[in-house]
Amino acid sequence: MADHEATRNRAADAEARLRGLQVAVEAGVDPVAFVGALNEAQAQRAAARAELEGAPAPAAVTDAEIHAMIDSLGDVGRS
Repeated sequence: MADHEATRNRAADAEARLRGLQVAVEAGVDPVAFVGALNEAQAQRAAARAELEGAPAPAAVTDAEIHAMIDSLGDVGRS
């Protein structure tokens, strides 16, 4: 599950960098100056998306499992 979250974070980071570069281009910065950064961010986004699409979804925990976990802790409030 942590790997899934890390991959989603990588995809979101790449998206944010792409948006920032797009804003800079729209503001008038020469897009040629960003070719390398754009290609890198797009490749990272594509890799993260492919990993997410190929990876199994994180396992969901049922209500019964949550209650069992809580019960296994006992009364942690008492010392």
